[in-house]
Amino acid sequence: MPDCKLEDSAAYVAAMRDAALAPIFLLSPRTSDERLRALGQAGDGLAYAVARKGVTGAKTEFSTELEAYLARCRQATELPLAVGFGIESARDVRFLVGKADVAVVGSQALRVLEQAGIAAVAAFIAELSNRIQHHAAAVIGRAEPPHGDLGRFDAAHDVVAPGRRG
Repeated sequence: MPDCKLEDSAAYVAAMRDAALAPIFLLSPRTSDERLRALGQAGDGLAYAVARKGVTGAKTEFSTELEAYLARCRQATELPLAVGFGIESARDVRFLVGKADVAVVGSQALRVLEQAGIAAVAAFIAELSNRIQHHAAAVIGRAEPPHGDLGRFDAAHDVVAPGRRG
C-alpha cells in the first residue's frame, strides 16, 4: 500500500501483521531524516527507498546525490534497504552494490515482458543476477558476497518476512 501515510497506517500495519506479512513503507529523497527514522521504525521486512523524485519507469540519475540519500536511509533504519524507480540495467544495480540490499527492476521487467514474453523476463533476471554476483564479489573482495549484500538474492529461498531485519 505505497501511498498509505504513516499517520493513517495503524490499521494497515495491524492487518499486515495479523496476516503474517511485513508492512513496507516508501522512503523518498524529499523525506526528512526524522520522518525516515519514523518510517523505518514503523515498517518491517524491508524499507523501500524510491531512487528519485518522480514516477516509476522513468530514468534515474545515479549520482553522489542519490548515494547521499541512500546513506541517509541507511542511518534511519536497520531494515534491509530496497531501491527502486528507474533501475533498469546491470550498470544501475552495480551502482547500488554496498549501498542497498535489494534492487527493484519492476518497470524494466514489465517492458521486457511486453516486448518479448515471460521467457525473456527470466533470461533478463538471470543475466542481471549473474553480472551483479560477479561484480559484488569483486567489490567486496570475496569469492561470494556475504548474505545481505546486493547480488545474492535467491528467489526460491530469500523471502521478506515480518521480523526479519537483515
